[in-house]
Amino acid sequence: MAAFSLPEQQQITLTIYDITGRQVMVAANSIMSEGMNQVSIDTSDLTTGIYFARLTTENTSATTRMVITR
Repeated sequence: MAAFSLPEQQQITLTIYDITGRQVMVAANSIMSEGMNQVSIDTSDLTTGIYFARLTTENTSATTRMVITR
């Protein structure tokens, strides 16, 4: 689950990358409302390891590390 806050309604993209920088999935690509938002990330197709989630909006982007364990 990814949680984030937006200052206004806008288009977002939440992309997941593996440790080598290869894009492995787009978890969300939609217009989200102002305020707190959540996106569920289905990790069932990902192997155990370190991944990076990059949230891109119309004005900015942020990246965070995720660790998948089974």
